Amino acid sequence: MFMRYFLGFCSLYGCLEADEGKLTFLSMNWQVPQTYDEGMKLTSLSLLSMGSYFTDPACAIDQYMTSFAAINDLPPSPYLKGSLDSFVTATKNWTSLDLNGYLNTGSFAKGLHKAYLAMGIAFATPLTPLGLVGIACRHAARWIDPELLTILKGELFPVDLLSPYQFTISTENWCGIEGGYAIKEGGVIPIVEWPISNRLEALIENIRDRRPDVLCLQEIFNVNHARYIAYRLKDLYANFVFGCGSKDVGPGSGLFFATVFDIDKAVFQPFTQEELAGAAVHCGKGILEVDLKDSKGAIATIYALHLNHSEKPEKANEEPDAQRARKAEMDAVLEKIEKGGDRNVIVLGDLNMDNQEIQDQNLLEKFQKDMQYINLEGEVEQSWGGDEWYVKFSNRPAFFERFITATGLIEKEVSVEQRTPSSALDLDHIMVLLRDEYTPELQGVHLEETGYDPRQISWEALSDHRPLSGIVTIRDR
Repeated sequence: MFMRYFLGFCSLYGCLEADEGKLTFLSMNWQVPQTYDEGMKLTSLSLLSMGSYFTDPACAIDQYMTSFAAINDLPPSPYLKGSLDSFVTATKNWTSLDLNGYLNTGSFAKGLHKAYLAMGIAFATPLTPLGLVGIACRHAARWIDPELLTILKGELFPVDLLSPYQFTISTENWCGIEGGYAIKEGGVIPIVEWPISNRLEALIENIRDRRPDVLCLQEIFNVNHARYIAYRLKDLYANFVFGCGSKDVGPGSGLFFATVFDIDKAVFQPFTQEELAGAAVHCGKGILEVDLKDSKGAIATIYALHLNHSEKPEKANEEPDAQRARKAEMDAVLEKIEKGGDRNVIVLGDLNMDNQEIQDQNLLEKFQKDMQYINLEGEVEQSWGGDEWYVKFSNRPAFFERFITATGLIEKEVSVEQRTPSSALDLDHIMVLLRDEYTPELQGVHLEETGYDPRQISWEALSDHRPLSGIVTIRDR
């Protein structure tokens, strides 16, 4: 963890460079400010990064404790077991000593993993008061740049939309929640737990393989992860937008946007407290509106969203407050669309609504979308994989509850609120606004595989949401 802090602070203004992504915690500022305003925005971004590092210890404690609780549900870490297997092989080659009969590398790898987590907890605990400094850094960042978003230029020169006026688009929820929530609310390993695992790097490589022209991510809550993603993809994209809705306390919107096109305007509008419900009232959720253009003029306006969630997605009608919040949030989007006039509009993201709720909101009267999604093999699948394992994991009594019971200080088990699992659903969507004969054509919509199994956590799964991709054809050129 000390190395994480050292590398992070050194990289705030680009003092170090990443070597093929191996130094995961570097956050590069490759963009040199040309004006006072650009300088202030990059200063604000660096303050947000510092705030993230200062609050990392508190998040790390919860993450390490949650990882500790999930170890027995996982096979040994491939990184640790692979290193131990290499050590055993090298020892045999050098000394003719065969350790296979004495060392169970799988069990030893799990023991090392637990020791690593225990040391992380011990190191992070006395550093938790630094979280107050982190709050001050984020407050200063928001004071310097109250627009609540960051735009960085990539190395790619903005491209023109050429005949047949098509571009590819993708929306992906990467489950980048920290503090252990990737495990207990996503059923996947933490997005980064260096050097044990690095799901973030695998997700980035997946983007480098597919290269959508417009990329919309959700749940990239750590601004340093967002900066790293932009750094690793800067040769593929012309513009990046992230850091939307940053707060002094609590997560921001988690939205991240990248495009090969030029950006005419990017605006983030936070949802009001009346437009949120449940735990989402503590988040900086909102509407990210991005106007894309090229040398010929406007291309389309993208509305990137991550709407209010339901605790039980399959029984969303039992949570009227969450449904009311999503309705209010979509009404705010429709109001912005109406004020923007006649243009090409694409709404996409993790809407946390299935097709039935979309129909109940009469959104199909205004938008065109596919009503079922297929994978690359042509099989019907859902964008969200379900939550069987992590609901059962969250329903287990916490460590401290089991400990208190074991001491005999209380006479019976501490009760735990029980959640019921939900099956796979289509919660992620791409929709185009109807414009009569000029309605953009949405085709080739499909799901990419992530290796997620709702019944079991694994090292290989990239996210509990499958990327949803498609091709948009513009008709008013």
